[in-house]
Amino acid sequence: MFWKKKIRILTFEGFEYLRKEKYSCGGQTHVVDEYCHIKTGLEFALIPAGSFTMGNDRGFHDEKPAHEVTLDSFLMAKTQVTQKVWKKFMPNNPSNFEGSDLPVEYVSWYDAQEFTQKVGLELPIEAQWEYSCRAGTVTKYYWGDNGDIADKFAWYENNSSDETHPVGQKKPNAFGLHDVIGNVWEWCRDWYGQYNSNLQFNSTTKVLRGCSFNENLTFLHSALNSAQRYFDSPDFKSNLNGLRVSKSFSTY
Repeated sequence: MFWKKKIRILTFEGFEYLRKEKYSCGGQTHVVDEYCHIKTGLEFALIPAGSFTMGNDRGFHDEKPAHEVTLDSFLMAKTQVTQKVWKKFMPNNPSNFEGSDLPVEYVSWYDAQEFTQKVGLELPIEAQWEYSCRAGTVTKYYWGDNGDIADKFAWYENNSSDETHPVGQKKPNAFGLHDVIGNVWEWCRDWYGQYNSNLQFNSTTKVLRGCSFNENLTFLHSALNSAQRYFDSPDFKSNLNGLRVSKSFSTY
């Protein structure tokens, strides 16, 4: 008699289990449990607990020093929040480029926070964002070290026609996340500050990650790397800024 091993499927309040999917990118391969957030219909990947090196000692000053971070598991949306989802819960669509499947943009950090509170989700902390973006890679980009193939993975100046594009069209990373780089910058929960100081506790700006559709080729080879950071005032709005949502749980 042969016994079939029982696979334990984790359950999360407010989410429905969908499937297991295998993704390969940047020399990394992961089998990912995917869920649907019932209220919004957004699909999420279960990001496994682990440690990684955050930052880049060869990058901009605010990417230094590279340092080890350990995270518990969490759920991360596979795409940026679309205008279709945004309009279900918010009083208006602020986006400059209108389209149901385009990422919502021209939203402030406060707007993003209001949305997450209405739907029972969160903005990711910066460490969760970079860990999800890297998906186990230690290369410059989540697809490797070759910036010349960015067209396959990101909307940026060379291929965007200076506008946003429907989410999920570019190849995903090794956790199954799309548009982690390019299309729109994504607000994070954190106050901005240097990694090796306490400035973030007195900061007046919030972290943004992932770059946008208008990054030019000169800036590309630094801007699209997984460690790239940016910041804006929490009340600032731009058609370059949108959001991706996450969900942390205290126990599994």
